Amino acid sequence: MEFIDFRKERGLSRLDIAKATKLDVKYIKAIDDGFINIHLVDQETKTKICLALNTSIDELNKLIFSVRAKDIIGLESEVENFNFDLNDILIFTLNKYEVSNGIFHRLDHIMDILNRQGKNAFQILGLSFEYDDDPREIWDIPEVVRYIKQILEKYPYFFYFYFDISTKAVSAFLYCLSGARTVQTRADMGKVQLAVDTYKVLDLAKKYILGEIEEYGRKNDDYIRSKRFAMEVYGRVLSRLQPK
Repeated sequence: MEFIDFRKERGLSRLDIAKATKLDVKYIKAIDDGFINIHLVDQETKTKICLALNTSIDELNKLIFSVRAKDIIGLESEVENFNFDLNDILIFTLNKYEVSNGIFHRLDHIMDILNRQGKNAFQILGLSFEYDDDPREIWDIPEVVRYIKQILEKYPYFFYFYFDISTKAVSAFLYCLSGARTVQTRADMGKVQLAVDTYKVLDLAKKYILGEIEEYGRKNDDYIRSKRFAMEVYGRVLSRLQPK
């Protein structure tokens, strides 16, 4: 028996499960649809689902998982075993299903752990979007733009944890927030021409880089390092926007 049949057998809707577990109904739908493997979710979430279904973890583990998606939303608990003392990078990829449907459960779970680590998790998170087969820049993909805006709304201090401070990576996030769009692509030169509000990008950089990174550092006894880091990132963004 699959999860969706198990749930229906108990006369419970997705909304019933979502309310009982305080999980997003989209997350429950993703389990129903075979995009999330119920066997691989973290223990806390699995326990909540068991209570909502009035069943045991052993019974839940007996359910059949049928893969219906090319990209499965996988093991959420792997980050819990991550060694923050090795100065390694935690690479995290968001797949198209999560982005298109606005599912944040995995990212929320990871951000909760990073927040508990505080300054030990400084500049440790690598984030990518599984759109390698899409020729568009990320600021030209509406669902990615929407998702990035939601990330910064939920976690305005996100860049404190973000490891890739290259000008291109940070600027791409800011372009998404500012409404930038590609107006011409020079494939032969590997360049794109943008329609972008420079002043808006700088305002966003001041808010999310100078402001939020420093503030998060201040709250976590890491002000000097975070201020130096924020100034470096802001300087790179500023140099990218200046006429060549």
